[in-house]
Amino acid sequence: MPQRRLTVTLYDARGKSVPGATGQAIVPDLNPGEEVPVKVSFCVTNPAKWTAETPNLYTTVLALEDGRETEWLSVRTGFRKIEIKGRQFLVNGVPIKLKGANRHEHWPDVGHAITEEQMIRDLVLLKQGNCNHVRTAHYSNCPRWYELCDEWGIWLVAEANVEYHGYDRRFDNEPRMKAAIVDRNVANVENFKNHPSVIIWSLGNECGVGGSNFMAALEALKAIDPARPTHYERFGIGAGNPADIDSHMYVHPNDLRRIATDPHLTKPFYHCEYAHAMFNSMGALGEYNDLYDQYPSLRGGELSGNGKIRVCGTDVIQNANLSLLAAVLAKCRTITISSTKASSSRNVNLNHTTPR
Repeated sequence: MPQRRLTVTLYDARGKSVPGATGQAIVPDLNPGEEVPVKVSFCVTNPAKWTAETPNLYTTVLALEDGRETEWLSVRTGFRKIEIKGRQFLVNGVPIKLKGANRHEHWPDVGHAITEEQMIRDLVLLKQGNCNHVRTAHYSNCPRWYELCDEWGIWLVAEANVEYHGYDRRFDNEPRMKAAIVDRNVANVENFKNHPSVIIWSLGNECGVGGSNFMAALEALKAIDPARPTHYERFGIGAGNPADIDSHMYVHPNDLRRIATDPHLTKPFYHCEYAHAMFNSMGALGEYNDLYDQYPSLRGGELSGNGKIRVCGTDVIQNANLSLLAAVLAKCRTITISSTKASSSRNVNLNHTTPR
């Protein structure tokens, strides 16, 4: 394949090219089946920052030219900086709280073949419930969902498609399962690493305590994206947790307060499931959210559920009254502080793998 030129240009929300935000690289001759990474870097000065409250997006356009034809690709781009300082989780230098739900890709009329219109219905209900967060429970979602979360402003915990609930702990160190566990985490990161809405990677759900297979997945994930924090609830909390965030499901409010004030804990705490929405459940939301807002060490949490009321994405009604759901969501208060104050400039590094 002959030598080609790759040009990368950044455009703002008005469709105007950002001054100085362009770069080029030469793609070398390639043999059939060969791939090569190509790096283009440029500086963007004081970009409009992306948050769930201010989902400012740019458009990155890639043009690959060989002198006769030009191939065009584009992707939405957001600028934001994620940090963990002590037990606080910061975006653009500001602590945030996550108030939302686990979302399953399921709809009573179409099963798992969710349409874009139905995704937007989930987003509307999230916003109506004053929620700002979704965990993709418990698998990678349709790519369009991540694009919509970029546009609408949703903090995402992007979870890999790894769960062996019925075989708890049996595959933690099983050599024959290692490649599958690692591959599903790598695929999750490679597919969605360019989405500003994704702020945390989750290695999976309810598989076991981790073991060598999940340590290998964590290592592979960090090799691709060292910047985003990681989460896996079964790693536990405290010094033995190799992930960046402590997590525990269904903690009693009294225990949650003890976790928040424990001087021996050093990481932010994420309540990845704290209310199982099935039938006549969903109590104590006010008590939990009061604790989230009171203690800086608590990141917030997510409703979880199935059965007659599907609280996933906040939500679709199956055999329930919409007023009941509205009452549930109204209790999920959001007190998220955000700001556009961050570093005045950031470097953009774009890796392009040339197609065959």
